Amino acid sequence: MGSNAIGNRIKRTQNTLLYSVKASIFKGFQREATFYYPIWWGDLPAIVKVFLESYDFTGKTVIPFCTHAGSGLSGTQGTVETLCDGATIEDGLAVRGKTAQEDVASAESSVTEWLRSLGFVE
Repeated sequence: MGSNAIGNRIKRTQNTLLYSVKASIFKGFQREATFYYPIWWGDLPAIVKVFLESYDFTGKTVIPFCTHAGSGLSGTQGTVETLCDGATIEDGLAVRGKTAQEDVASAESSVTEWLRSLGFVE
């Protein structure tokens, strides 16, 4: 089996298995929540979609944050906006996974500036 076939099989498996998981472990938050997720095949992981579909975000602020291998937010900002009906969605941040692993100072600086722009850091 080639690597592409293996990748497709893994993707089908994770979508099938993870969509059956109930997102009940997160009981809620008062005002805002930052959601960290990796980009998988250019999209949110299925388990993150399940959670976002299962929770009532009305009146909440959701702040997307992801790592990636080169695709940036890859359209996930719009997906989060769609799945979090009734929420305010702040501009998300995408950090290249390699940067997060090999240039921690740069990644930290990016995250700090992003949080500053959102008013969470002075």
